Amino acid sequence: MLSPLSADWLQTLPDLALALFSGLVAIRIVLVLIVPAGIDSRLYRLLRYITDVVVIPVRFVTPRIAPLFVVLVFALVWLFLARFLAVAITADTDLTPSLSLRGGPDTEKAAIVIRSDGTRRPPAGRRPS
Repeated sequence: MLSPLSADWLQTLPDLALALFSGLVAIRIVLVLIVPAGIDSRLYRLLRYITDVVVIPVRFVTPRIAPLFVVLVFALVWLFLARFLAVAITADTDLTPSLSLRGGPDTEKAAIVIRSDGTRRPPAGRRPS
């Protein structure tokens, strides 16, 4: 039997990773606006190194004439879109935690599990009464 934590990691880990990258790209956008171009501190280089994982693919598809600020904004939009799609896919494939209508947070005691398409079914291992 899977514990509640192991059942949720398929949705939670990608969402947390994308949220982390979204936050770091947002910080980099603010720093691009505030910090002059010549300053290159260790912390800023570390932030660039981490966020380049997302920025390099976005820069590949944007025109070369686009400034770094525009590329970063596009990267942030792509990250939010990826988060939305990740949640939609996990909800569609029934990987999201089931809704417990009674019995508290324990999903084993759930009377009905509501799927993302609105259909209802009994939880796994229970026969409908």
